[in-house]
Amino acid sequence: MAVPFLLVRAIIKNHREPEKWLYLAQRIGLAAIEVGRSKVIWIHAVSVGEVVATIPLVKNLAQDYPEHQIILSTTTIDGAKIVRARLATFVTHVYFPIDIPFVISRFLNRLKPVIFIMIETELWPNLLLKCKRRGIPSVILNARLSDKSAKSYQNVMSISREMMSNVSLVLARNAIDANNFISLGLSCDKVRVIGNIKFDSKLFPDIIADNRSKHGLTVCFASIHEGELTILVDVMLRLRRKLPNIQFVLVPRHPAKLEKHVSYLRRHDINFVSGNYQTYKRCERPLDAFVVDSIGELLKFYNASDVAFVGGSLVPRGGQNLLEPIGVGVPVITGTSLYNFQEIADALISLDIIVAVSDASSIAKEIWYLLEDGKERESRSARARDWLISKQGATQRAVDALRLFL
Repeated sequence: MAVPFLLVRAIIKNHREPEKWLYLAQRIGLAAIEVGRSKVIWIHAVSVGEVVATIPLVKNLAQDYPEHQIILSTTTIDGAKIVRARLATFVTHVYFPIDIPFVISRFLNRLKPVIFIMIETELWPNLLLKCKRRGIPSVILNARLSDKSAKSYQNVMSISREMMSNVSLVLARNAIDANNFISLGLSCDKVRVIGNIKFDSKLFPDIIADNRSKHGLTVCFASIHEGELTILVDVMLRLRRKLPNIQFVLVPRHPAKLEKHVSYLRRHDINFVSGNYQTYKRCERPLDAFVVDSIGELLKFYNASDVAFVGGSLVPRGGQNLLEPIGVGVPVITGTSLYNFQEIADALISLDIIVAVSDASSIAKEIWYLLEDGKERESRSARARDWLISKQGATQRAVDALRLFL
């Protein structure tokens, strides 16, 4: 009964937005999918972070298997935009089908993949069952499963054990993740620990930021969620009293909610301009803040900043990607809600590469310290570079493991 209701609701809501029409049509198996080769590698990455992590993997597979077509699915529209912006020459994008048996069957009939690769933790029982029955290997790559998630799956152990029996291989980030998958009934011989492919994303780009001197000292507040802007505006006001010419860049996590951020800045008389990176480069007049309204350009803004604050961490969201800013050599401050990246965060904090604080006063103090001490910024950047390089190699290990099926 829920399916017809949801379809009617979606039609009413999306009738003037072509991208949402495509999203809906592909998710329920109605839209055409361009399949141009007989051998298809299907990779699924939920949203932006997972898509970015797959970039080195996709390029390696495209080079090693030029006769294969790579189809990359996402669950979100934001993820789709990153695919089109950064991987359009390597993959065909589709939206991930709803895990309903007849939808999955229709989708697999069209793609006829030789392998299905899930990034991180995407366990869909109908899809896994259909793939096994058709002889399509299912691989969970960069597999992560927290203790909390493992316990949730253990509450439905019969379903979890069946799903694990339909998985061909799990390529886990670490031993903890591997053991959690085994606790759900996965056979030990189907698990390998290969490390985290996110460390293999392009780090320390060759492009030298050309806006740091132009805009003066710049702080990037990235991946800002609802509920965090109140604290960060307080930080901005505190810092501006000490550094009148400081520039702030605000990057909302969800551009669709941009207007809420903009309205809040207006209420507090913050002088700002919104736009993409090209707009930012053209800005000449002094501003309190620049608000980013584009997707897929965060690395450019990190690269043009002296210090970065990574959001999703002042509210209980579990944080956002910490590797991107340190990967371009920017010292990082973050909040204390970091459970989605806890292992990485703990390592970075222990090495004094990042600092985690939870209130406006502490954030302003840490930013001020870093802006005042150029040598400390350089030292953190060097430590980050050494640590990141020591962690690389998981993508190649993944490609080597996938050869068994390709």
